[in-house]
Amino acid sequence: MKNVYELFESNGEEFLSYVAKIDEYIMADHQKNRLVINYLSALSMFIDYGERHDKKHFCKARMQRFTEKTSEFYDSHISYRFMAMMRQYAVHYDFPLGHISESLTETNGIFAIKETLLKFSGWKHARKDIK
Repeated sequence: MKNVYELFESNGEEFLSYVAKIDEYIMADHQKNRLVINYLSALSMFIDYGERHDKKHFCKARMQRFTEKTSEFYDSHISYRFMAMMRQYAVHYDFPLGHISESLTETNGIFAIKETLLKFSGWKHARKDIK
């Protein structure tokens, strides 16, 4: 679990570092998607490994509580719900990040296009959040 968490954490740091330097340089389109897909995959891996680890080491009653807590977390945290479904989008449908925007009046950034994201049928509860 420590190894998979460290992988998740380093992928997240690498992506955030890239995003923080967006004003200094603009990488090729594939780079921003590679970084976010690595981060999303590591997040999913961390969740899957954690569940497998817990099933191996805890009783059924504790696993039931874990399942209830994860469902509650999913239902009450838009960011978690969105990131879990964004991984599905990125792996099974299309690159999630559409373009880099350079702005004279606002902060530069990397954006996904809402209309493009909504073409994916697998958003489940996150569809409402995106809209």
